[in-house]
Amino acid sequence: MGRRTKFWHKLLLIVFITILVSPSFAEKDKVVAIVNGSKITNKQLLAKVNEKLPLVTVHQRISEKRFDEIRNQILNHLIDEELLVQEAQRRGISVSKKELQNQINMMKGGYASEKIFKRELAKTGQTYKQWIEKIKRRLLIRKLWKTVVTDRVNITDDSVHAYYLSHKNKFYIPDRLHLAHILIAVDPGAMEAGWKAGLQTAENLYRQLRNGADFSSMAKQYSDDSTTAKKGGDLGWRHVGQLLPELDKVAKQLVVGQISKPIRTIYGYHILKLLDKEPGRQLSFEEIDRKALKKRLQKKRAQVLSQNFIDKLREKAKIQIFTATE
Repeated sequence: MGRRTKFWHKLLLIVFITILVSPSFAEKDKVVAIVNGSKITNKQLLAKVNEKLPLVTVHQRISEKRFDEIRNQILNHLIDEELLVQEAQRRGISVSKKELQNQINMMKGGYASEKIFKRELAKTGQTYKQWIEKIKRRLLIRKLWKTVVTDRVNITDDSVHAYYLSHKNKFYIPDRLHLAHILIAVDPGAMEAGWKAGLQTAENLYRQLRNGADFSSMAKQYSDDSTTAKKGGDLGWRHVGQLLPELDKVAKQLVVGQISKPIRTIYGYHILKLLDKEPGRQLSFEEIDRKALKKRLQKKRAQVLSQNFIDKLREKAKIQIFTATE
């Protein structure tokens, strides 16, 4: 694609997004949802969409269907956010002036100057008051999450051990194989004649290897895998399951020193040789990274609690979502 074509593609993207979010087309004051009496406007929704669009488009034209998917995802996020703020307020959770100011100072501290901060804020289309309100809402939600999620995520050392015992298969190191191969490459789009020729070449090499030809020398001379050919076809150590399925199936059945018959993959025909093997083994509880496992279990538990909490809020809430025609 030439520079001129790329320029027009980028220009079309900018025009397309501008049309989608401009006031004349978007009716910014329109209410798109009501959550327990609180309104969410199209202006709020499009502000969020504008934040996300540059991340998902990556200079590619975005279809109307994809735009609608993103819009609906963000609308549901705004609904969940409103439910959480309302629940925090219902529980009497509040944000003190000091807490709010500390958060403001911390966020402003990420900018080199007040002037730069104001310039970047203006780009978002928010007023300073709206920005403050957004921070306050985030702090309310953070406090609520601490109460209903964080403080309830209790993964003890005993829980970690119990998980290990019931999921031992996840802490098993599979066999390690030291392999070498010779690749006779075939174009994936080749016709039957091309694949037949590749197979004949591979079978000829296989016969020579069976008759005593040195595998390393043959790989250096005939293998089309330029990376491994100069090393005598050496693929290094691989865990069972790391190879292409066709190769893996054969490799794990080889004994040390054995050479396989030609194996077809999308790349052509491979001849494998098992140079060495280390049997798999079960990691003991003492060997695993228990801290990392604990963090993973805490994260998983927090996600479950969070989703369950939001689901319950939605069940008892009165939520109205309006379509474009309403």
